[in-house]
Amino acid sequence: MHVEPNDGEALCSWLARLGQRLGLRPVDTALQAFGIESRHRPEWWRRPSSAEVAILARRTGLATERIEAMTLTAWAHDRSDERHERFGARGFQSQRARSATVRPTPQCSACLSADETPFIRLEWMIGWVAVCRKHLTHLTANCPGCGAALNLPGLSLWRPVVIGRCTSTRCERQMDDSHAAPALAVVSDIQARLLRLKHDGAGPLPGIGWVTWATLVGLVDLVLSALWRSRARHPRERLFRRIVIDNGLDPEQRLQIDWPSNYGTLLVLAWLFAEWPGRMTEAMELVRAPSLPELVGFVGKVGGAPDGQLVKLLAGSVPDRPPIEVEWRRWLDSLPETADMLRERSWREFRQGASERLRALADLRAGMDVATVARRSKLRTTTVERWLETGMEYGLDALISEQMHLSVLDPDQRAVISDWLESVSRFSKGPNAWCAEHAQHEIAIRFGILLTPSAAHSLYRRSLPPR
Repeated sequence: MHVEPNDGEALCSWLARLGQRLGLRPVDTALQAFGIESRHRPEWWRRPSSAEVAILARRTGLATERIEAMTLTAWAHDRSDERHERFGARGFQSQRARSATVRPTPQCSACLSADETPFIRLEWMIGWVAVCRKHLTHLTANCPGCGAALNLPGLSLWRPVVIGRCTSTRCERQMDDSHAAPALAVVSDIQARLLRLKHDGAGPLPGIGWVTWATLVGLVDLVLSALWRSRARHPRERLFRRIVIDNGLDPEQRLQIDWPSNYGTLLVLAWLFAEWPGRMTEAMELVRAPSLPELVGFVGKVGGAPDGQLVKLLAGSVPDRPPIEVEWRRWLDSLPETADMLRERSWREFRQGASERLRALADLRAGMDVATVARRSKLRTTTVERWLETGMEYGLDALISEQMHLSVLDPDQRAVISDWLESVSRFSKGPNAWCAEHAQHEIAIRFGILLTPSAAHSLYRRSLPPR
């Protein structure tokens, strides 16, 4: 039985189609047809050995070059860059985790619906690819019918595979292009450049010059480590707003882009490379990134030490920043109120939360350190630090203005705010999602109503992550 490979098809897709024709499960196809054990090596197809390529060629009659074209053997590979959502915040943070038997596989529903026989493209199996370059749309990560994550199982799976359908046994919806979301051309362009660089192992990038793939992945990790630090959760919104405006989009689009995903990172990279190295310096200043040695150290802890070219590339691009305590002190010293004025204001304040914050700010303004103020106020250190971060980003009023409870809102206000929160894709689960305080201040900016964090949390119907 002969199954002809398609141009650009992944070997695992071809094996899955062959197994379907033979009535075999993925775990049995390679073993029974070619004598290759897949149970403990579900992703052997990415870089098969020369002996495995030879046996595939001998038993199918395909040229070895045709088989190797369905693999990533000739492509560079560094720092687990082929893992799912590798250029997303979560993929970066979990790159040392063990490979999964079943991995989510974003797909182009337009491509699959147009295929005479649906097949998975090799590019889609590279963990940071986010856009179909042919249709200029987002790759689809979830079934539009049931919401289940789409995946192409590794070759160790025990159940049959039908490409082009939802992988949930309760749904099995045929994929179509009715829910394909358009992508920005700049994201498609930078993805194409990076794919070429990964394939060749090294090459030129505009504004940067000649770099290796290892250096590029290290650079991406460094950018991700600066963006997704817990202390950057408010400052990074300023960077996202700047990127959206510089791409000629409505500022409101900042709220619709899934920044923690591959797509969001590729958009950040496209913006950085357009005016390198000036924008790299600007980005690091906007997110208040730590020094270059600190960032390199963090990248090393997550995925191993980056290569030496990265530090040379970034020399002078990442500004040396003072410790965060120095930045807090500068903000405190810039306040028009003295410590005595803040303390006197706290005596006149009858709202417990505002009075408590004013007293803490008065002590900080007087020169006390965060740990001492937290101990005196019987608070957690992280609570006082969060107050300082909020004050630096949104101003003193955001800390001490009267916050409304949900009972103050009428039904129409609740409905309007809830509908808006539902429409904002930034409210996903996980450590990189917006917290309740993000919602609180975004609602204040948009609707002029400063709610309590718990009130903002309760208005989001699918429940925000805890603060």
